[in-house]
Amino acid sequence: MLRKMKRTVICMHPLRAYRKARKLTLDDVVKETKLSKATVSRIEQHKNAPSADSLRRLCKFTGGLLTPNDFFGVERQS
Repeated sequence: MLRKMKRTVICMHPLRAYRKARKLTLDDVVKETKLSKATVSRIEQHKNAPSADSLRRLCKFTGGLLTPNDFFGVERQS
């Protein structure tokens, strides 16, 4: 008898995608945002949601290319 396996789809976090597309390291983000490496890493791994202050710093870091909605999975309207 075959068991059905649950499928888990893991999407790359928008911050990580932004960082990778620009060949930036985690340390680059940490240096510019003054956030801890652990904080940024946990956000990128979907383990923690950013605080209001972290969110403000990260959006500023991306020059507004990422918005708060991107951090919470809200799709943009066309």
